[in-house]
Amino acid sequence: MDKDLRNILFSKFETSQLSLRNRIVMNPVPTGFVESGVPKPEIAEFYKRRAKNVGLFIIGAINIEHETATNNENIPNISTSRDIEVWKQVTKAIHQEKSKAIAELWHSGSSRAFSKTDLSLKVSTPSGYIGKKKVGSPLSVEEINLIVQKFAEAARKAQISGFDGVDIHAAHGSLIHDFLTAETNQRTDEFGFKNRTYFAERVIKECRKVVGDNFPIFIRLSNFKSYDPTAKLAKTLEELKQIIIPISNAGVDIFDCSEINYTDSAVTGKSGNLSYWVKKIANKPTITTGGIGSPEILYKDIPTLITEITSQPKMSYLHLQRKKAQIFYSNNLVSDFKEGGFDLLAFGRPLLINENWFDEITEEDWWKKQIQKRQLIYFLFFH
Repeated sequence: MDKDLRNILFSKFETSQLSLRNRIVMNPVPTGFVESGVPKPEIAEFYKRRAKNVGLFIIGAINIEHETATNNENIPNISTSRDIEVWKQVTKAIHQEKSKAIAELWHSGSSRAFSKTDLSLKVSTPSGYIGKKKVGSPLSVEEINLIVQKFAEAARKAQISGFDGVDIHAAHGSLIHDFLTAETNQRTDEFGFKNRTYFAERVIKECRKVVGDNFPIFIRLSNFKSYDPTAKLAKTLEELKQIIIPISNAGVDIFDCSEINYTDSAVTGKSGNLSYWVKKIANKPTITTGGIGSPEILYKDIPTLITEITSQPKMSYLHLQRKKAQIFYSNNLVSDFKEGGFDLLAFGRPLLINENWFDEITEEDWWKKQIQKRQLIYFLFFH
């Protein structure tokens, strides 16, 4: 691992609400330890094994309590007292290793229409369309208000469960993402595209009311949708500002920016990914990601990967690690960090596949040092 990158990753991160021992984040991943939406106790051991090197876990997605919230029976809930007891075990295990845990809360939105799981036919979307294709039914204002309250209830339950904050899922074709994009938000009322951030703002503000000022609220954003990897949140930097500024002002503390590839440009004609430009616009901490540890696992391979994980869940999947542990884009990461392009660096698939992934990276560094020492001794002795 590059020395400068190592120093960045293992440096402390501090805000008034959150203190982390390093800047390493584990992205939300499917663990497989879920049965019909109910998290299993094994999920605590899954995260505990990875906590020795990870400063922050974003755990999810976790369904809010709504009839169309999920798009897969393997996505866990945070609704019942049983759910909360399991999540308490998870957060306790993570805290024992001096790490922190954030609950990622979501409603599936239009992505539910593309689920392969046999769920009910009902799909909740802003306007009942994706472009010209009819998908589900448009939400009434009363239904929207109910969903806002359900996000707030889930945030409070996450706080009770011992989580250190919540991450509001507004990416990948989830419901909040649907409100942010023109193809899925064709409404003409107060929640319409001209006021595209209003729903997100409502969710953030209601969550803040129930969790208080000292409980960090993240929001997860992406350009792409699970059913459209070419989708854009905004075409221009000015349009991106129109999205980020009101969301930031609503009370978001940290922006969690999801990328397919780290080097993807956030807006047309501008270098810099989503986390880079969001940080420049909002002047708040951002999390960056995007194939940094596993570019050989392509976006199109993820459904197959998830199928294997959910059918026979294990603590690690070493047979899926096609290359030795390493971090890609090191030079970009170091220069972007120094330019203030991001604050935290997230890894998903590498840590899902291999609980000891970071150990392998540090071991590689150790062996390199030993080889260098031996080469120096050899040179001094024979020359």
